[in-house]
Amino acid sequence: MNLFARGLLKIYVLYMAKQGSISGSDVAKSISAATDGRWKPSFGSIYPLLGRFEEDGLLCQEARKGKQVFYSLTKKGVKEFERQREKYIAEYEDNLGTLFPLVFQLAQFEADKELQDAVTNLNQVFAKYKKYLFNLELNEKVEKRKRIIKDLSATLSDHMSKLEK
Repeated sequence: MNLFARGLLKIYVLYMAKQGSISGSDVAKSISAATDGRWKPSFGSIYPLLGRFEEDGLLCQEARKGKQVFYSLTKKGVKEFERQREKYIAEYEDNLGTLFPLVFQLAQFEADKELQDAVTNLNQVFAKYKKYLFNLELNEKVEKRKRIIKDLSATLSDHMSKLEK
């Protein structure tokens, strides 16, 4: 997880706050659930980040429930989220495109050149597909995004079942 997690906690906190009021506990639970428990950021990472975002004017305290503090995104925070989102996606795609061929070689994949080229091409098509999906407005075209992902998943599952026969 460490390879692509750099900077992800920051953008994810802003993303969550854009969706509605959040607490540090909400952030930890959401990330753990979204990653099936593979990434569990510590409260020692989350709470200082929330405090820093509040100092920077990206978040503002909205309410308190006992010791729990809830934050909401400011207008400045919305702009920072959009800026960080574009930056992170570009870095992620660049890193993925760079690392995929190397990981493929390191795995010592025993396949002929034609198959290796096909897998590389599939990775490039997938990267373009992801870029398109990320560029859809978050609150718009949700049904279109769901349909595209469902269709792609079904197609890939169909191909996998053919390969496993």
